[in-house]
Amino acid sequence: MERFTQLNSELQSTNPSLLGIVTDSILLNVNSYYNYGKGDFVNYYSPDQYYNAGLSTQSYNRLNNKTVVHGYASYAYYKGDNSSGTSFLYPYRMPFNFIERDEEAKGERQIEQYHLKGAISYLVSSRLSLGTKVDYQTISFAKLKDMRNANDILDLKLSSGLIYQLSDKIKLGISYKYLRYIENLEIFQEGEANIDHYALVDRGTFMGVFHVYDEQGLLKTDSHKPWVDITHGLAIQNSYHFDKNSTWFIELACQTGKGQFGNDGDNGIVYFRHTKTNYLLTTQFNFLNNTTSHIISGAASYYDLNNNEQIFKESTSDGGLQLVTYIGEKESLKRQHYDTRIRYNLLWGDNYFKAPWQLQVAYSYSNIQRQSSYYPYYRKQNITWSEINFSISKTIINKKTAFTIGCSSGYKEGRGGEPIDGSYIPFSGSTEQPDNLDHILYKEKEYLTARQLTTSATMRADYIYSKNMDIYLQLKGSCLKPFNLEYLEGDFISLSVSAGLSF
Repeated sequence: MERFTQLNSELQSTNPSLLGIVTDSILLNVNSYYNYGKGDFVNYYSPDQYYNAGLSTQSYNRLNNKTVVHGYASYAYYKGDNSSGTSFLYPYRMPFNFIERDEEAKGERQIEQYHLKGAISYLVSSRLSLGTKVDYQTISFAKLKDMRNANDILDLKLSSGLIYQLSDKIKLGISYKYLRYIENLEIFQEGEANIDHYALVDRGTFMGVFHVYDEQGLLKTDSHKPWVDITHGLAIQNSYHFDKNSTWFIELACQTGKGQFGNDGDNGIVYFRHTKTNYLLTTQFNFLNNTTSHIISGAASYYDLNNNEQIFKESTSDGGLQLVTYIGEKESLKRQHYDTRIRYNLLWGDNYFKAPWQLQVAYSYSNIQRQSSYYPYYRKQNITWSEINFSISKTIINKKTAFTIGCSSGYKEGRGGEPIDGSYIPFSGSTEQPDNLDHILYKEKEYLTARQLTTSATMRADYIYSKNMDIYLQLKGSCLKPFNLEYLEGDFISLSVSAGLSF
């Protein structure tokens, strides 16, 4: 299944009508896994030890000469020790953050995830195909030490599209995608009530204002506050077949969205509102012959986000109703993220799906620019890092068994990350200074930019039960070794085992 989806990049497109490329009557994969990681070289919000287990299954099924369906289902459970640094599951997705001030607040985190996907493609005519897809996730995320948080997450993606075949070689497509992400945050305390706990309302560069968890305001306990993010996207696709062995696929996408943190309903308060734009480009070239297969893939994206703090006042009506009046907004964060990736795969052997040798080289480049504002003060930060990875594997087939041994190594380094503090206007006298957590800022900076070497080894055994079915067991171990650390220490190791079957 892995090599099948790797070769057919159309299956990774946002356009579900491209499922029509599936020719086999059924392709099915069932996989279970267990992962373990431990070490001190982690990002500011990550645990220094984690356990992760899950089960997934997916299939591609051609029902008839016009209809193809795809299904996916998975369950995952994650447990991490000594975790803090965020009250939200994906801090880099958020335009703000709540970061606990005290290191003693670190505790266990648990994540439980259910994921379902379903898609269908239908051939309307000899040239036109239509498709639709539903992608649905529910996630529970909890931290089990004061201050505690229990988050319920809904992640829904709906997409539809069409593909029109201009000729025997060219297909053109267009698709629409709707994304709705809601993370309901609840903060609560189970320990001594007379102890004050503080968090930085981080505006994006570990600069903001310290708030106390209490019975009112932004960090009100025992109440639900949702972060809502809604995105609409359009994409166009082009699939070109030079001949039966050489293809080129390209997709261009644009997504725009907006969202908020807080409740818009009665007696509710919206604290932040954000807008965003995202441009994406993905492409892949496949060149196959009798003895070698060459796959060149690339991706580039630009992400722009603006977050504004809402200015409001609360009052009580003559009838005793609580009223909220919005009187304006002020800029809180501007963030841009550039990302580029390119990968080359070489497989040699007389059959692509059973090629005994596989070589892969990958390179990625990322840049994040952030500017947080707490008027009249601002803080800017520019971080860049790049990574290169190399891997090679060898498969030995003996009748009904196959053994694969692989190794890989990667090197990463970056630059920047120093905060630049300033003010928008000159002023005299005293003003309220913003708070910060600079010791965490420098830990994140070092994690992203420190020189680091990653090595891993993989062993896999396959039992070929029949022509179309095999059962496999895979073991993998990796070690990440950083150099010249100042704010972090140690390294990080991870082990994983997976087993399953495919046919």
